[in-house]
Amino acid sequence: MSRAIVAEHVATIPRQREYAYARVGRGAVIAAVSAAFLNLVVYVVARAAGVPFTGRFNPAGPETVIALTDVLGASIVWVLPASAGLLLLNYFAGRPSKVFLIIATAFGLLSVAGPLTFPEASLGTKLALIAMHLIVTAAIVEAIGVWSRSRQ
Repeated sequence: MSRAIVAEHVATIPRQREYAYARVGRGAVIAAVSAAFLNLVVYVVARAAGVPFTGRFNPAGPETVIALTDVLGASIVWVLPASAGLLLLNYFAGRPSKVFLIIATAFGLLSVAGPLTFPEASLGTKLALIAMHLIVTAAIVEAIGVWSRSRQ
């Protein structure tokens, strides 16, 4: 009996994936914890420096206060779609790490425009929110995109 691979059986050999589910899960937890912690530090330092974290974020809405729970929730919630997106890329793309790093970085950098559009927020509030957006982006790219890769 020959042990050679016949061309018609090549499709049945499972393709080695760049990311394993468990590693992406651990990376997501690391990203969420590190982003939440670092954004907590930014929030506390900014509040101590007198940043009010208030503003009219919707032109038709009332003035809003950004609470500590809002910062922690926003730091964690974006990790879930990023992880799901990476797992989808892992299934469909040939080089998911490259595609994920480009998409996650672009999305994170575009998200910085959000705080800049708040017309009645102070400059300190805008700068602190921009820093927080960049922290979440860096945590997602590093912990999920880079550290989660399977060792081959």
